[in-house]
Amino acid sequence: LIYDGTNFVHISNTVTPSPEPVQVLATGYTTDVTVEDGAGYFHVSPALHGKQLVTIHAAVITAGTGGPTSIQIHNLTQGNDMLTTQLTIDDGETGSDTAATAGVISVINSFVSDNDMLRIDVKAVSPTTAPQGLLVTMEFN
Repeated sequence: LIYDGTNFVHISNTVTPSPEPVQVLATGYTTDVTVEDGAGYFHVSPALHGKQLVTIHAAVITAGTGGPTSIQIHNLTQGNDMLTTQLTIDDGETGSDTAATAGVISVINSFVSDNDMLRIDVKAVSPTTAPQGLLVTMEFN
């Protein structure tokens, strides 16, 4: 218990778990990103069983030009896309954090199980100059 100036308040010792980050290098650092299902894969370990995808970010080493690059995360084992709005990296930018339209994680399809296989799908690539070196970071909690 602590005194807040008016009342005694019970403080819980419960610690909120930190998200578990994982990163997938979907293309080599100097390799052009191309449209393809299966640019990269991630195997879900027992440590992530039952956890939920809570954060998603994509980055490229070299920005593309002429339009956005779009990425989907597909749970190959469950047969579901994990994003209701694809992740985008806008024209001339290197990260999805500044995208005009943010990627949206599906509430229904965001949970993973032991031995799920997650696939990184590139749905569109900047058409004038392709970006290079795609990395996708996911956090599970």
